[in-house]
Amino acid sequence: MTEGSHAFTATATNANGTGSVSSAATVIVDTLAPGTPSGTLSADGGSLSGQAEANSTVTVTLVGGVTLTTTAGSNGAWSLTLPTKQIEGQLINVTATDAAGNASGTLGITAPVLPLAARDNITSLDLTSTAVTSTQNYSDYGLLLVGALGNVASVLGNDTAQVEFTIAEGGTGDVTIDAAATGIVLSLLSTQEIVVQRYDTSLGAWTTIVNTAVGDFANLLTLTGSGVTLNLSGLGEGQYRVLTYNTSLLATGSYTSLDVDVHQTSAGIISGPTISTGNVMADDTAPTGTTVTAITNANGVSTPVARAAWISRGNTARCTLIRMAVTPTR
Repeated sequence: MTEGSHAFTATATNANGTGSVSSAATVIVDTLAPGTPSGTLSADGGSLSGQAEANSTVTVTLVGGVTLTTTAGSNGAWSLTLPTKQIEGQLINVTATDAAGNASGTLGITAPVLPLAARDNITSLDLTSTAVTSTQNYSDYGLLLVGALGNVASVLGNDTAQVEFTIAEGGTGDVTIDAAATGIVLSLLSTQEIVVQRYDTSLGAWTTIVNTAVGDFANLLTLTGSGVTLNLSGLGEGQYRVLTYNTSLLATGSYTSLDVDVHQTSAGIISGPTISTGNVMADDTAPTGTTVTAITNANGVSTPVARAAWISRGNTARCTLIRMAVTPTR
């Protein structure tokens, strides 16, 4: 018989040749497999949906041989919620079986690999500090040193322009230095330099920490209409000396003025709340339904997320997570 529906009747007759026809019996011949179903995985990896032959049984096979079934509707639509989110590149196979037991071809769906990542979060604490800030101004006027630093630093005299200042123990300082030129030196500003030295108590001598004539320090110097300016930040505790010199011999006998502004922040004690409740990974990237349970740092040490430690530096407190991996529970 061919594919499709076939009706059969039976007739019974007696010896006289009379009889009646039975009701029709219908036989459906179905040897054709249904078409391969279609299907897509939801963005969060938690469900499947698609189209299959109407009223067919849709079988979904997950990694490890776990099978799930559902029935396509009269319009062929089907959907299925997965017990475990598929978000790590797993292969999912989908087939449809009709009422006659004919199985379709297999649809293969590859799950996406969804990222797990954490971002920096900032939590504000109401902290106070006993550190104080202050500003000191220093100036001097005198002869301009001329020549290379190694030569001029050894011939400093009372009439040489120089400024000394001290940053207190445990403190830091931001410094602005203006070296003004006069006379012919106004035309020699390109050879005007600034030197900052720190007194080394172990050596009993001044050591140069900044010389704008060499290396990257030259990029720190700014030329103005009447001199040069140098800005430094984050100087530590110690005794400092500022000098200015010109490498051109044409500047011999010239005078200069030095003006130094020092903005200091003293050492202090931070006080206030040391605990901030809440999830410090509030904006991490994780698929819906994923719970981040641990953080692994660059040294391979794993820490439960509820035990992140606060680190205090200076006037700020922060919780730092570096090169971390996350352990998900799905």
